Amino acid sequence: SNMFANCTKLPYNPLVNVTNSLTSLDYLFSECNSLLTLGDISNWNVSGVTDFTSIFSGCNQLTTIDISNWDMSNATRMNAAFSGCGYLTELKLPYNIGKSDMVYTFNNCSSLAVIPSINTEYTTTFSAPFDGCTKLIRVEGISMKSYPSDISRSTIFAYSNNTAVRYLLIKDLGTSSN
Repeated sequence: SNMFANCTKLPYNPLVNVTNSLTSLDYLFSECNSLLTLGDISNWNVSGVTDFTSIFSGCNQLTTIDISNWDMSNATRMNAAFSGCGYLTELKLPYNIGKSDMVYTFNNCSSLAVIPSINTEYTTTFSAPFDGCTKLIRVEGISMKSYPSDISRSTIFAYSNNTAVRYLLIKDLGTSSN
């Protein structure tokens, strides 16, 4: 937690590896607004991590994040994970993101056009995950299966200027959704 948070002069990721003995990576690179590259983080073993809250929030110089090979199946929190990554144009995520809460997850990713398909089948909190994603045109797949209340009260696109969204695939509305 918070290992490099607020390291405003850090231009690259100094970590070589992460092992499965960790349970939290929250705020790891939060507000590292000079971080230009993450290097090869594809081999990090994050299978024991449950908390990814604000892991890259405020990393407004990153243009690419590829964590598609991470095992995030035990994740329970992705709140504001990529919030404030204003120059992010390419985001690759693993399909299985566990039972993660999605609160402001992609908030103000104002250059991001595509959110890849992710398994949100067990997500119970969708609170403006795409708020401020003004160039977002595609959300390639989410599920509302476990959403606890009716969809008409969801804040999935609330409070935002998402007028560019042209494609939204909702894979499963569940049985109790309105």
